[in-house]
Amino acid sequence: MLLEGFGKGHAGTYYQIWYAIEKKGTLLDSAIVLWEFLRDHPGETNMLNRYHCANALFYIIGLPDPVSKLELHKNVQWDHDGEAARQVALVELRELIERLKAGKSA
Repeated sequence: MLLEGFGKGHAGTYYQIWYAIEKKGTLLDSAIVLWEFLRDHPGETNMLNRYHCANALFYIIGLPDPVSKLELHKNVQWDHDGEAARQVALVELRELIERLKAGKSA
């Protein structure tokens, strides 16, 4: 499975994996794993992986618009407002994922 190494933080530098997860992942089997990756990988060295991970996650949850990106999308992938603000955005994203998994609308 594509997501097996993610729990151990092994995303690597092969960005094609994010596109594969985007195409094959589902809300039930992928969303939380991707969210955990975003949560657990702060800092500038992880920005590119967070960018791709966030794109895949938002595609999977049905908010794939890369042009007008939601503020929430920006806040979970970048840390321009600081890591504490990014973690607050991640809590909001987790709540959104849980609502979607429960069959409630965003």
